[in-house]
Amino acid sequence: MKYFLSIARRFKTATLLNLLGLIVAFTTFYLLMTQVDYSRSYNTGITDSHRIYRVEISGIFANQWGTNICRPIAEMIEAMPEVESMSLLQEGSPITVKAGNVELKSPCVQGNNHMLKTFAPRLLSGQLDYSDDDKDGVLLPASLAMKLFGRVDVAGEMVQPMLFGTDIHVRIRGVYEDFPANCDFPNAGYCNFYDENKDEFTNYNYDCYVIAM
Repeated sequence: MKYFLSIARRFKTATLLNLLGLIVAFTTFYLLMTQVDYSRSYNTGITDSHRIYRVEISGIFANQWGTNICRPIAEMIEAMPEVESMSLLQEGSPITVKAGNVELKSPCVQGNNHMLKTFAPRLLSGQLDYSDDDKDGVLLPASLAMKLFGRVDVAGEMVQPMLFGTDIHVRIRGVYEDFPANCDFPNAGYCNFYDENKDEFTNYNYDCYVIAM
């Protein structure tokens, strides 16, 4: 130790440069490994992530593979016996949501009746499924419910989407636990797209995810 202290006193500039080099090297290594860990764990926080598949289709756009699909094909896939669940999603532009005096901008996603079943987030309030006879309401992440109401047990409460100045109020159907940050799925308001493009084979606006046996 005395030898190193003696060298450090005699060659202060060189010692300082060596220390700075070590600091830069360790910092670079830490940042690199953090990114590697983030990439390797991407989507793994989703329940049964190893069983979730994103459907891709070829021959629609210049014979190239793409991730967009139409509703009729997705519903045919859902009917296959090998498929346990199918989520069909369409992400829209963020919208401003109001509850009382609180206004927040939130991502907005439309989907089929069981849009969140494939990803299985934990239900915190209300319900997460829709049905053909009941497609009203919106599903909120816990983080947004907390910001709007200060609590998560808000199923049945009303929120106001600020669209085109209209005075529309939407019932909160359910609240789900937030998805992890490093995944493909946004912590958004999820609502049903009803019969939009239901029998339209030419509209490829949707992302399809399935859990297969």
